[in-house]
Amino acid sequence: MNKRILISIISVSFLILGCEKAKLEKSEDEIKIIPSLKVELDDSYSVDIKSPDNALKSWWKFLDSELKFKYQLCQQNYPVAKDKKEEINKHIKKMTNGLMLQEYAPEPSECELATYSREIIEVKSESETRATVIAVIKNTTTPEANAKQEFSDMQRRQNGVKFKYILEKDSEGWKITQVYEDSELLKIINLPGKDTWQPRYIARESKGPNLPSYVLTF
Repeated sequence: MNKRILISIISVSFLILGCEKAKLEKSEDEIKIIPSLKVELDDSYSVDIKSPDNALKSWWKFLDSELKFKYQLCQQNYPVAKDKKEEINKHIKKMTNGLMLQEYAPEPSECELATYSREIIEVKSESETRATVIAVIKNTTTPEANAKQEFSDMQRRQNGVKFKYILEKDSEGWKITQVYEDSELLKIINLPGKDTWQPRYIARESKGPNLPSYVLTF
């Protein structure tokens, strides 16, 4: 075999080995940075839909489980998200300032485990297949040390927010079909003949995606 060709083959071989080694080292670095997603939703709680109040309590257990799941997921991904956000902010700071900079380049939010206290204050049976449950929910999340003590926030945190749940019974049991919030805004407006219950879920007429028309980046 030609000596020059042999040297070329050997050089290419070392180059390929070097590239493979670089890929391997990069992969090992990425494994250290990107956490493995081992967080799973805790579904060990019992689901009881034999009565309206128990069905609502089961729903609340699921919500708490979902909050813990999202918190743990955030903790795993926060270091990567923080590094990426800081990298993006470097570009933003070169081109913006003042209020624009505050809006576009905030510090990455820390992971927060939201907690709530919930109390059923009334269960009303409207028929054999329909019931209404009134509950008060308070946000008991531990505030940050530098959290602003606004009067309205302190009052809402102390008194909670009133919710009305509509439950209907099918062949499986009682299920939530709508939730109403006792709206603070509607209390202020105080329209004659209007109650203050505001639906949290609104029926959408369109079954497909909306036509993009709003300008959201400027």
